[in-house]
Amino acid sequence: MITNNLYAVMLRLAFDKANLIVPPHLDTNKHLSQMQARFNEIKIRFDLLQPLVKKEIYRGHLEIEIK
Repeated sequence: MITNNLYAVMLRLAFDKANLIVPPHLDTNKHLSQMQARFNEIKIRFDLLQPLVKKEIYRGHLEIEIK
């Protein structure tokens, strides 16, 4: 995983010869809470839609895609 500081150094080395690029501040707590909220949304959708996928597999409609 590339951190903000490492990313900024890589950009400076490759593109920013005059050190004009300033990396944006990353609010770690806000970012992690947004990730957790999105994960919960995806988990709810997965639990909701999983039976439909299983039914299609049992019917043989998704057999080609899985193999």
